[in-house]
Amino acid sequence: MSSHSVRPQAEEQFIKFENITYCYPDSDKPALDKVSFEIEKGDFLLVFGASGSGKSTLLNYLKKKNMDYGFVGQNPSAQMATDKVIHEIAFSLENQGVAKDKMWSMIAEISNFFGIESWMERDTISLSGGEKQLVNLAAALVGGTEVLLLDEPSAQLDPMAAVEFFSILKRINEELGITVIVVEQRLEEVLGMADKIMAIEDGKIKIFGEVNQVMRDICTNKDLYDLAEYFPEYVKMFRDYVEDAGKMAENCPTTVKDALRLASKFDLEVGKREYKSGGTRFAIKNIYFRYGKKDEDIFEDASASFDEGVVYGIVGGNGSGKSTLLKIILGKLKPYNGKIPKGLKIDYIPQDPKYMFVSDKVSQIVKDREALEFWGIEDLVSRHPYDVSGGQMQRIAFATIWDSKSDIILFDEPTKGLDPVWKNKFIEYVREQADAGKTIIMVSHDVEVVAKVCDKISMCFNRELSAPMECMDFFLDNKFFTTVRSKIIRRIKGRV
Repeated sequence: MSSHSVRPQAEEQFIKFENITYCYPDSDKPALDKVSFEIEKGDFLLVFGASGSGKSTLLNYLKKKNMDYGFVGQNPSAQMATDKVIHEIAFSLENQGVAKDKMWSMIAEISNFFGIESWMERDTISLSGGEKQLVNLAAALVGGTEVLLLDEPSAQLDPMAAVEFFSILKRINEELGITVIVVEQRLEEVLGMADKIMAIEDGKIKIFGEVNQVMRDICTNKDLYDLAEYFPEYVKMFRDYVEDAGKMAENCPTTVKDALRLASKFDLEVGKREYKSGGTRFAIKNIYFRYGKKDEDIFEDASASFDEGVVYGIVGGNGSGKSTLLKIILGKLKPYNGKIPKGLKIDYIPQDPKYMFVSDKVSQIVKDREALEFWGIEDLVSRHPYDVSGGQMQRIAFATIWDSKSDIILFDEPTKGLDPVWKNKFIEYVREQADAGKTIIMVSHDVEVVAKVCDKISMCFNRELSAPMECMDFFLDNKFFTTVRSKIIRRIKGRV
């Protein structure tokens, strides 16, 4: 079931959508319920909301309406169809029947704009996640689209790659006037670029409007306070400051720069997390690993030990070896030198949970009633596990290890697609497992969650794994690979 969208004539300055209603097959509840909104051509619209609220459905609806659009999804590899960068960018042009001479001219122009001329002959498989997303973006633009649709494009990007991706997206919007509609959960980098913001809740628009007005409403209207949880830490800090001060002295910050200007107004304490280590559970020693005999090493002489009852965060750039490390510990990958303990009892949640699902109904995958309730997936039991949102898929995966007897749990990008409510639920679950004596190792680009849940942090860099640092010290010492809260504390404490 769906309604129509009113497409503008060429001379009109607005893009209008009226009464969009959509139901998935075998569902009585609309995924989108009479959604109407209007944006100007060239606007940058940021869409956010809870997992399963209808955000991705909205993008899919717009795609099905045959708009002149380019699309970038959350999985950089899944969108690629060819073996070489140049072929990837040429793919859509070939499908459109563009003449060869014109095609090469268009590819040359787009690669120059993106600064990726030197990548043209590279194998797409050799690209990092951030590089793949830039190629996906270039491929989406090369045909001359007027609207870009993006579904959590930074979900699998490290913080620095996300900054680079969104800086290019900002140039595309500002310099080319292309309309951007982006669904995102990580708002630190994208909030300051948006012209308009939309919150979707249960298939309906909860709030929509110009950025400054929406932020002002969220920080001053108690009925909207919960929406601040979706935003960067400095928005929540400003909301609390406004409530304490009893007035709105400034506009709510929409960038880290704005937040740093207000840093002196925030009363922040530097607290150290208390945790109990039960001694060493296992160690890896002098690990050397590469995927092929002619490939470069991913790890050279890497060693680490992991204690009972401790939550470890593994961070680093795309392609630095984080996911590889988990697979080495799991025993799926074997180093060509070094020692890994055998016989470990391990649970593993991969980056793409689809690989865990071997049945076509959620009820066949998760049978524990307590797990269904804790992860809020009771209403999904009759659904196919592929036919749910990304965040719901993550929660189904978590539920599969509910009654685990393992000593170690490995998570690879576990919070992608999760809204703030479920991120907090995930943090609660992980802390409970650690308190019960389990060792948790989590690979993540979500530094805000890492800061809240992890006890120690290591970084993969230059084929090595750094010695674990206390979480607070790690983030306060870093200027770039850090949290918004740590940046503000550094300013307050004079550690700039």
